[in-house]
Parts: sequence; C-alpha cells; structure tokens
Amino acid sequence: MLKIIHCADLHLDSGMETRLSPDRAALRRSELLASFLRLVEFAAAEKAAAVLLCGDLFDRERVSPSTAAAFCAAIRRHPQILFFCLEGNHDRGVFSLPWFEDLPDNLLLFEEDWTVYTLGKGLRIFGALQSSRFASGDFWDLLTPDPADMNLVLLHGTLTTSAHPDLSRDEIPLSRLQGRNIDYLAMGHIHTPKSGVLDSRGSFCYPGCLEPRGFDEPGPHGFVVLLIDPDMHSLSRRFVPFARRRAFRIRTDISGCSSVPEIIDQIRRNLERENCGPEDMADVILAGSLQPQLTGDMAPVLSALRHDYFLLRLTD
Repeated sequence: MLKIIHCADLHLDSGMETRLSPDRAALRRSELLASFLRLVEFAAAEKAAAVLLCGDLFDRERVSPSTAAAFCAAIRRHPQILFFCLEGNHDRGVFSLPWFEDLPDNLLLFEEDWTVYTLGKGLRIFGALQSSRFASGDFWDLLTPDPADMNLVLLHGTLTTSAHPDLSRDEIPLSRLQGRNIDYLAMGHIHTPKSGVLDSRGSFCYPGCLEPRGFDEPGPHGFVVLLIDPDMHSLSRRFVPFARRRAFRIRTDISGCSSVPEIIDQIRRNLERENCGPEDMADVILAGSLQPQLTGDMAPVLSALRHDYFLLRLTD
C-alpha cells in the first residue's frame, strides 16, 4: 500500500498587501511557507511515498532566495519521499531562477511533453506543463497509460466539458482524458476542493489551495491523502483540513437593528454561529434596510470589530 499526498496552489511569497498591512502581509507570507513545511513533516510522519505538487507552488517570479532555500531544504531533508512538481500558470519557469540551481535529487519536474515516472511496482505518474498544445487532439493522443498499471496524471488548468475549438490556454477538455486508463487525475488551478468522476475507471480531484489568501477563498483548505494498492488496483482518498487560518463570507441582515451597538451585536452573533474566530478572516456582507435614524456610516462598526479578527471587511 502506497500513501501519496496531493496538494496544489500554495502561491508561496504572494504579495497579499491589497487587504493587509505590510506587517500582516509579511506574517501571512511566512504562514504560507510554514504550512508547506508542516505538510512535508506530515508526509514524513505518515510515511508517504510521494507528494504531488500540482502547480502554482510559487506566486510568479516574486519568490525570494530565502523561500527557495527553505523549500529545497525541506525536500532534501526527506530523501525517502519523492516530490513530483508541476509548474502552473503563476510559477512557470520558476526553477530557472539562480537560487534554484541546486535542486534536491528527490524533486522531480515535468516538461511540456508528457513526462512519465514509475513509483514502485505498477504505478505510473504522468504529467505535462500547461501549454497551447492542450487545444490539440494530437497532444492528448500521446498520453497512453498501460491499462495493467495504476496511472496517475498531473495537470494544471480548468477541466471543461466544452467542445468549442477556441478554448483558452488553461482549459482542458475532459473528453480528451476519458477512456485513457487514468485512475486518478491530480489537478491544480482551482482554489476550492472539487472532485468528480472522470470515466468508468477513474476520478479527478482538485485539492484546492493549502491556505486561503483572501476573502475570495472561503471554505475548507488543505490537501488530499491517497491510499493506493497497485497489486489490488485500488485507490481511496480523504481530504485533510490543514490551513493556519480560515476565510469566511457571512451575510448579516441588519434590518431589525435600531442602533450601531445592535448592528455590532448582530454581526458578532453571526460570526460566532459560523465559528469564525480571532485568527480568521471575515467578509461580512451587510443586507437588509437601515432604520431611518441610522446614517449608513459603518466606520464605527468596523472600528469596534476589526481588532477581534485577523482581518475583517464590511461590504454591502
């Protein structure tokens, strides 16, 4: 039985200064890196054979030498684990940066052409970098897994059922992958966990991003653990919540509130009901109509609440 971890879209060294102060943004960047380092230690403790990194591990060319060094050191510290790393649309070419000259031996990369690795007996791992060739039927015809093997395919993009000939660069026609002896399609690019049936044999899965970076990424965040038995041709998976912080979008009806303190209490009740804590990020969407005696100035409300949470925003 092989244990494999599937994660994607870490976006290490993201700027994150649109909503956060420079100090808070720096803290959040350090937390993203810390979550990746925790994931590596989790993989080691669970005796995982491999980690699948399905794109956008870094956020464009902004990756710093210190983050690169920490990333490589963590992987190098566990040579018994193979890290299969697929570049995404945000970090394409990142490993050509000078601080990635000495990559760990157990970090395995992919090319635009189909790259194939073997893990143990009867388990094959395929992958290809996102490119304009995704629109070509000939490209997908070069993907020919053996039906006798357990076959995992790594891709970064948006799966689509559209048959339109003018698909965008990141769109991947689901039909091109069906009937190709794929047991598990390990995806990256969508930041919310999502999975489904690929065909009569296999399934696809987006693990979502490891950590939320803003209000537009609410819900659970973590990674997927696969248990694979190539001899029995069996595969199971489970999602592991892992984020340091959570992001919430919470609608609050303030129609019945006759004063600012009542609005504050109503928001607090809603946040508590959703289990939003002081370490979390909350986008509070105000709904309903204001009482005539209220001016609509929500600055006092925000001032009363903002220090109770890592990040809070009021919108209407």
